[in-house]
Amino acid sequence: MGAAIEHISGTNGNNATLTSLTMNTGDTLTIRAQTDLTKNIWLLSAWAMVEAAFIFEIHSPRMHDNVHGIRVRGPANAAVPEWSMENPTKMYTLDTLTVQLAGTSGAGSISPMSLLIYYEDLPGIASRLTTADDIQKRGVNVMAQEVVVTGAVTGNYATAVALNANFDFTKANTDYALLGFAVDINGGAICLRGADTGNLRVAAPGINTLPQLLGEWFVRLTRRTGKPCVPVLNSNNKAGILIDNVTTHTGGTFNIQVILLELAKA
Repeated sequence: MGAAIEHISGTNGNNATLTSLTMNTGDTLTIRAQTDLTKNIWLLSAWAMVEAAFIFEIHSPRMHDNVHGIRVRGPANAAVPEWSMENPTKMYTLDTLTVQLAGTSGAGSISPMSLLIYYEDLPGIASRLTTADDIQKRGVNVMAQEVVVTGAVTGNYATAVALNANFDFTKANTDYALLGFAVDINGGAICLRGADTGNLRVAAPGINTLPQLLGEWFVRLTRRTGKPCVPVLNSNNKAGILIDNVTTHTGGTFNIQVILLELAKA
């Protein structure tokens, strides 16, 4: 057991009024069961990718209120965090969230929304997460490994590709901190999963106009929240480290750089 980060995502079709998300394959709005109730669960961030200005709401009976809860307005084509990462919202084991999104951009449009949830102690999951201070002490070399992902026009997760599918420059049996990503076109979220993340998706916003945010996303998360949020990946697992994304109905070919920091032995 240990800490874990999980990205979940769902979509809204062409709805100008608040409409409950249709969750993507494998995702659910029911918070995972946690047996140690002294450990907390946090909603770290949420964002949406809509080709028009939008509104979303996140609420449940266990949150501040079950009418509006967290209500956010956001701009078109900007999948960015919609509130301060220094103020995560407490979640509760087995609580079911209501998440609604409103934003229309023409017939046939599909808009993805993302939530990033942090579990301080999740049974059965062994994610490797560390802090910004740790990687600052152990960091040796920054490198980027590029993968090509074809976005799904359905808003669901794309077909995943392995970290070493297009390039393979990692050193054998070496730990790397996942700092963030870089991408050439806008999308909803960039996701990574594998044995080192407990086979749960960790994710960052898929926006290409804020490389300084996206490129150090996980470092920012840990510095802002005070929680170990930087995933550590071992290169021996590279064939099983999978990258996918979510995007709008426009799909597209995404050249994604996975930005890694080689770590010296602890």
